[in-house]
Amino acid sequence: MKRLLLLFLLVPALSFGQKALTFEGKVITYQGSTSLLDAGKGAFADIGGADSTESWAAYGTNTIENDAGALKVTYVDNTNGARINLNASSDLNTNLKVGLTYRIRIRSKVNVGSNVLLRLGNGQSDVLGTVTQTNFTWYESTFVAANATSIEIYTPGIAAGEIIWIDEWTIEEWFPDGRVMTQD
Repeated sequence: MKRLLLLFLLVPALSFGQKALTFEGKVITYQGSTSLLDAGKGAFADIGGADSTESWAAYGTNTIENDAGALKVTYVDNTNGARINLNASSDLNTNLKVGLTYRIRIRSKVNVGSNVLLRLGNGQSDVLGTVTQTNFTWYESTFVAANATSIEIYTPGIAAGEIIWIDEWTIEEWFPDGRVMTQD
């Protein structure tokens, strides 16, 4: 049976070092669950073949395609770029749970001179990052789910001549600092 130990209950056994908080010799940090993505999702070439864009959809007549194992979003007419809904009918194995914390990691890049956001939408307003790098770079953020089925990741701020690539992404439930999951 899993049980949660709260940090303040552990104070007598804690060691506060300069670099890490430890309990009985183990480092206590943020801890995540397993990925909430369906098997093979999040890498664009793992499932569905070389043409997979998973459940991503373009806004307007923007184009999306699989470009050497990465999702490529090219601006045509809509500054919101492309999106994916974070729910079980999309690429997740379950719907999000309202009030829980999640961590999203996205590896992305843009073409020269571009400045495109990675953002959560539909009840969320969290910015995951501003993509300005022309080499794949990881962007990471945590958020508390405001609803279970209509939160989306999208790429606003894309404009004429701009392209954004997403090479990999993942989402997991994320436990707040100081909580440790243990098993009996």
